[in-house]
Amino acid sequence: MRCGVLDSAPPTHPHFTRLQRSRGVMDPLCKSAFDDLISRFEAMDARSADRWERIDHRLQDTASTLEQRDLVVESRLESLEEFASSQYTAAVAADNWGGHFE
Repeated sequence: MRCGVLDSAPPTHPHFTRLQRSRGVMDPLCKSAFDDLISRFEAMDARSADRWERIDHRLQDTASTLEQRDLVVESRLESLEEFASSQYTAAVAADNWGGHFE
C-alpha cells in the first residue's frame, strides 16, 4: 500500500490557501460575489420577462380595440357612401326629368 503526499486529502482550512488556488479552486469571497451577481441577473430576467408579458398583453388589447374601431369606421363609411350615391342618383334623375316632379 502506497501512501504519498498526494494520496491523502489535505486538511480542510477555514481560510483560502495557496494550494487551493493552485488546484483551481475559486476564492470563496469571489465565488459568493459571482453567485450574488448571477442571482441578481436571474431576478432581473424574471422582471424583464414579466414586463414583456405585460407589454405584449397591452399590444394585443390595443390591436383588438383598433380592429373593432376599424370595423365601425368602415361601416359608417359604407353608409355614407350609400347615402351619397342615393343622393347623386336622385339628383341625376331630377336633372333628367328636368325637375318636373311636382
